[in-house]
Amino acid sequence: MIWKILTVILAVSVVVLIAVLVKIRAQLRDINEQLDFLCEKDTNMLLLTDTNMADIGRLKERINRFLEQWHKQREAAAKKEQMISDTYTNLSHDIRTPLTSLDGYFQLLRDETDKSAQEHYIDIIQERITSLKDMLEELFMFTKLKNDSFKLELSIAVSADF
Repeated sequence: MIWKILTVILAVSVVVLIAVLVKIRAQLRDINEQLDFLCEKDTNMLLLTDTNMADIGRLKERINRFLEQWHKQREAAAKKEQMISDTYTNLSHDIRTPLTSLDGYFQLLRDETDKSAQEHYIDIIQERITSLKDMLEELFMFTKLKNDSFKLELSIAVSADF
């Protein structure tokens, strides 16, 4: 009689364990399908589960925290790309404007016969070239300073009066 009860208890336990394993496997398959979808699509969705199993719930929460961080990093990268694009646009405009001005003054210089007017145009052209050169030098220095590989050497000047 005891063997029959133990056999029934064992059989019920095996059936419950198989049911739990099937449920866990279904949840893991669902999580994998959701992750595949999230990898293929550009979406801010998070994982969803319909189980009250603690370990799967913790796994889902950790993956969702990772996804939220990834979404924030992706958004920050997109903002940075937009900022870089805007900077290039503004820089192009800032460089093109003096070049266009230079071109105009060169045309005036070429057409001018009066020597004093020519000298005036030459002075303006030289001033614009210097201004453009300074602007490009500042841009070069800014770019150099923003580069992580640029090392700034600090030194202390010691006076001979000591």
